[in-house]
Amino acid sequence: MDSISSSYAELYGKNNHGDFHHSYEAEKSWNAGAIAKSITHLKGYSLTGSFSFDHTSGKDMSGSMFIQPGFYPVDILEFTPGRKDLQRYAFMGGIASDIAPNWRLGGKIDFAASNYSKRKDLRHTNYRLDLKVAPSVMYHSGDLAIGFSYMFSKNSESVKAEVIGTTENSYNAFLDKGLMYGAYEAWDGSGIHLSESGINGFPIKELSNGGALQLQWKRFMEISNIPILRGLPVKEMLSGSNSPLTGLPLIELSFQTGKERAFSTIEPAMVTFGQQRECD
Repeated sequence: MDSISSSYAELYGKNNHGDFHHSYEAEKSWNAGAIAKSITHLKGYSLTGSFSFDHTSGKDMSGSMFIQPGFYPVDILEFTPGRKDLQRYAFMGGIASDIAPNWRLGGKIDFAASNYSKRKDLRHTNYRLDLKVAPSVMYHSGDLAIGFSYMFSKNSESVKAEVIGTTENSYNAFLDKGLMYGAYEAWDGSGIHLSESGINGFPIKELSNGGALQLQWKRFMEISNIPILRGLPVKEMLSGSNSPLTGLPLIELSFQTGKERAFSTIEPAMVTFGQQRECD
């Protein structure tokens, strides 16, 4: 294993102004945060970890209600400009240890929690969770190293909307079911699903399972991702955004099974699978 230990800390801030931005972004916004990272090598094992906090605030924002617009194959849009604030807390931890002369065991966890709120009607409050866990094992002998990792990922987000002001204004929303096709009506209408009996807001989640195989021989290295999926009948196919990993277009598949809608996202070398619950 490597023998260099290091630590890093950073405070940052920025101020954005300009008209060249996405429809859901702010013309004027500011951002500040802190990051701390460290990697330490001790006798027989290595440790790494990080912590970060980020706060972003923007004025006259509208459009997508989600924290990461375009991440899910559905979206909800509102049309009243107002101030929005986003806070994100994240930490990462990892460990690796030699358990035998030619075997190495390791693991890594990434966790992030985000809070998002709008301060003007139509108001909305979001809570998002991102979790990734990856246990790994490696065999190494001389110039040869072979490793395998199992990867579990879960993310979920809930969007809760409300009107607090006393004015008799009506607020509409748009449920984008893909390719800007969907339902446009009052935000608490049955077609938007923001106000459903027995459901707190608009919940959505994604679960994925996968693996990664690594082969190294001297200076040559090859890494491949292995998808692990459960099968459901395909109902329709939707086109999505570009992959955050490869930059290539994504293909999104939508499924329908009773009261659950499921979707999968296919990108080069990786497939993820998730479920969106419409009601309990």
